[in-house]
Amino acid sequence: MWKFTKLYRYLYLFTLHYTFSSMPHIKKLVLIISLLCISNINFAYNRFQPFSYRMSLQVTNPLSASSKYGGTLAYRFTQNSFMIGYTKYVGAYPGKQFKLEYQKYFRSNVMKNNHEWYAYAKFVTGDAGYESEKLAIIGEQTVVKYSPINYFGGGAGVGRRYNFGKFNFNLNLGLKYTPLSTDDIPTDQRDAYDMFYATGPGSVIDANVRFGYNF
Repeated sequence: MWKFTKLYRYLYLFTLHYTFSSMPHIKKLVLIISLLCISNINFAYNRFQPFSYRMSLQVTNPLSASSKYGGTLAYRFTQNSFMIGYTKYVGAYPGKQFKLEYQKYFRSNVMKNNHEWYAYAKFVTGDAGYESEKLAIIGEQTVVKYSPINYFGGGAGVGRRYNFGKFNFNLNLGLKYTPLSTDDIPTDQRDAYDMFYATGPGSVIDANVRFGYNF
């Protein structure tokens, strides 16, 4: 294998020498400048390129499975990433939530650091019902269930991605707003959604932990 590589190198140098010797001086200069530009671009790309993955599959923190579970699929190119996700909520406001998220990674030197900061913005939509018995821990004594109500909204924040070869660990913290239309909520049910923005799919604080695998 080493001998083949060495022979290939000699043939390459011979071809390059023959090409240069048969070219006018001005064309040689243009070729040299072009090669230098390509070399610098390649060095910059290798120095600040994204990690060796294009797709990433992540799941929500298993420790929070008693209140929600789900996953995301992300596509990465340069310092940008698009993500689609699904989360199933099983707490006091059970329902499902879909999201489309854009992440902008801050340039990092992958030769020195395997971890990255990023900013994100997302659009979410889904539905949420109500089950009062899930709030027994804070003193709720009634047993009431309401049908799911649709909502949509958005959020933004910052996150930190830790890469360990094929595996990754992701943390994010931000704000999210998913307004409920009072027109969709019967008058006698509106009090039940007083805590919608404090817990579950409507939580204003957007904090998540995910574990994933890089492809």
